[in-house]
Amino acid sequence: KRALEEREVCKVDDWARDQRVNRELAQRWGIGSAIIVPLVARERTLGLLVVTRGAPHPWSEEQLEAAETLAVQASVAIENARLYEEARAAYDHLKDAQQRLLQNERMALLGTFASGLAHEVRNPLNSIALQLSLLERRIASADARLLDQLDEVIGVIREEIPRLDALVGDFLFFSRMSRSSNVAS
Repeated sequence: KRALEEREVCKVDDWARDQRVNRELAQRWGIGSAIIVPLVARERTLGLLVVTRGAPHPWSEEQLEAAETLAVQASVAIENARLYEEARAAYDHLKDAQQRLLQNERMALLGTFASGLAHEVRNPLNSIALQLSLLERRIASADARLLDQLDEVIGVIREEIPRLDALVGDFLFFSRMSRSSNVAS
C-alpha cells in the first residue's frame, strides 16, 4: 500500500519479520521476500511491479536497480499503449465523422439530382397534358368512329400522366426523407 500511495520502492527481505507485511497474504501466496516498485508515468501511478521469492532473501542493490529499471520500462510501455489506444480511438472517431460527412454529401447530391429530375419529368408531363386538351378540342368535330378511337387513346394517355407524376413525387419524397434522416444522424 505504501509503495502505491507514496510512490516509494519497498524492499522486504523476510515477510515473516517485517511489520509492514500482511502475513496472511504472504503465506497464502507463498512469498518469503519481495521488491515492490511503483509504475509511474507522467506523474500518474499506473500500478506496481512486484518481484518475489518463495523464501526470505536479502535483496542486493543490483537487484533493486534492475527492478527499478524494469518498472521504468514497463511504465513507459503501459503509457505508450494507453496513448496508442487514445490515438486509435480519436482516429476511429475522425474516420466515422468523415464517413458521415461523405454520406451527407452524397445524399445532398442525390437530392439535387432528384429535384432536377422531377423538374425535367414534370415539365414534359404538363406539356403532354396541355397538348392532349388541345387535341381533344380540335378533334371534337371529327367523325364519331374516329372520335371514339381517339378518345380511347387519349384516355390511356391521361391515365398514365398522373401515374408518372405520382412516381416522380414518390422519388422526391424518398430523396427528402433520406437527406433529412442523414442530416439528423
